[in-house]
Amino acid sequence: MGSSTTSTTACADIPGAVAPYYVVTNADIASSITVLVTPLVAGVVTGGLPPIAAAATGGAVCGDDYCGPPPCEPPYWKPGVAYVSLHVPATVRPAGADLQWSGSAGQYFRGYEVHRGESANFIPTGATLLASFDDPTVSSYNDTSGSPEEPAFYKVVLLTSCGTLPSNEQDVLLPPTGQTTRVIQTTTSPIAATTILASGADPTSTCRNAGGDSALYLGANSNTVYRVLLQFDLASIPTGATVSDAAVLLDVVSASSERATVVSHAMTAPWQEGSGTLATSACTGGASWQSGGTVNWSTPGGDTDLGLERARYRRS
Repeated sequence: MGSSTTSTTACADIPGAVAPYYVVTNADIASSITVLVTPLVAGVVTGGLPPIAAAATGGAVCGDDYCGPPPCEPPYWKPGVAYVSLHVPATVRPAGADLQWSGSAGQYFRGYEVHRGESANFIPTGATLLASFDDPTVSSYNDTSGSPEEPAFYKVVLLTSCGTLPSNEQDVLLPPTGQTTRVIQTTTSPIAATTILASGADPTSTCRNAGGDSALYLGANSNTVYRVLLQFDLASIPTGATVSDAAVLLDVVSASSERATVVSHAMTAPWQEGSGTLATSACTGGASWQSGGTVNWSTPGGDTDLGLERARYRRS
């Protein structure tokens, strides 16, 4: 084909091309695609294009006799890609959850549908449809049509020119009338977490901080006791609200096969997360077995309301 150059003239500028036109951004084009475009003269492609080629900067998909929407096939359309993701609802009310999602279908976008089902793994249909939007910038919906104390299962369906794509499913239990459930996640709200320990084999262990570790350690063996401190940002809970119940969900990445009972208590003294690690034997500041970070605990191991057990979990 000889030497070739690329033109910034959009393919849609070619006389005779039929609307609609869809922009393919560089991010949508696989890096393996080689763009071969001969010079554009007076808006006409001379010398021809590969059967499917893309303008170097922001044009439609063009071929020898075609300029228009990209086809529903790789590398433009990517089957199996999660084009829409429904986030864990942060607020759940008696009549429904406040939903937020992120989606991206680019030139394929046709709309969003919000669905609520009555059981897990439901299939979105007209009977489960709550709302629909044709604006790609819409990314939230507050459900107000549910029933208190009933389970609810949600999906967002992305409508595209290549078909419909359901999101992941989120399930909630709608609270009783007059109550609201607030979900505080580490991905969206600040959280402080660290491990404190006391080891008979390591005299410096009681002043060590592990706020910089990516994992938390909980339990005991013949030489060492590990405890976990957690602190959540409760700014999203209105002043004066009464907390009637709370639950903490943690991912267990490794555990022994022995039985264990985990008990949680409320901390009664402030503490700082710190940035140390268990791999560092130095006293790095932040909460430790002997201190909350700046002031020593009244009782080594952390000041808690030991007389009031908040929760008990037993792993058998």
